[in-house]
Amino acid sequence: MKRYFMIFLLVLSLGACQSVPQLANDYDRARDFSLYQSFAFNTPALIYQPDESYIRSDLTESRIVASINNELTRKGLKVESAQKADLKVQAYLILDTRKTNVAEGHYMGWDPYWHDFWTGPDYVRTYSMYYQVATIQIDLIDRQTDKLVWRGSAKEIVDDSRSLSPSQKDQLIQKIVGQIINLYPPKIDRVKL
Repeated sequence: MKRYFMIFLLVLSLGACQSVPQLANDYDRARDFSLYQSFAFNTPALIYQPDESYIRSDLTESRIVASINNELTRKGLKVESAQKADLKVQAYLILDTRKTNVAEGHYMGWDPYWHDFWTGPDYVRTYSMYYQVATIQIDLIDRQTDKLVWRGSAKEIVDDSRSLSPSQKDQLIQKIVGQIINLYPPKIDRVKL
């Protein structure tokens, strides 16, 4: 039993230590993204879901906003006032609690009634494990139409066991936001029918 449980913990810990977050993006295929030259942040720039005090942090918000600002500027977009910007930027920090079910088979050993063969599990114990997934989502909204034109996100399992220094948190957020913004502008594949 301990052996199976240790293997399960090893697999789970490898999943929790994943170095590459799960990236996704979506966009309006009808848009010409080369027309967007400037951006401004919505107020508030970062929305927390759920909006709980244990998640909210001015330090995290400033790290995420600064990283988005740096990455979009690196892509050639300029910071403008909210009235002049082509794009409005809205960021989200989403924390979800997820559940997975685990089944452990407990083997009791040799069974003489089965002609000296080892038997299957004598009983199975099933239990639920809960874990948290953090998502950073970045929305780019056309200021004139107020429509979403691009969305990028990164999901990662939260590992509460590791404590990060402020500089490590800076680097982690910069890396994740950089990977999200790397998906902008989208490589639009024009399909000819």
